[in-house]
Amino acid sequence: MATFNKGDLVRQKVPVIEGEVIGAELDQTTLKIVYLVQWTDAEGETTMRYFSAEDLEAIA
Repeated sequence: MATFNKGDLVRQKVPVIEGEVIGAELDQTTLKIVYLVQWTDAEGETTMRYFSAEDLEAIA
């Protein structure tokens, strides 16, 4: 496990998810559209999750 000192610059380690939008629905709490994205994870498993538009960007 890494240790850090005060003043060290760090970044969060998170996987970059790239996949296909396969659906959308209205979030009943926020009343905003959320998008169902499907991708293959590092273990080769097909995974799906809803994301808000603010969490996604289009890729070429």
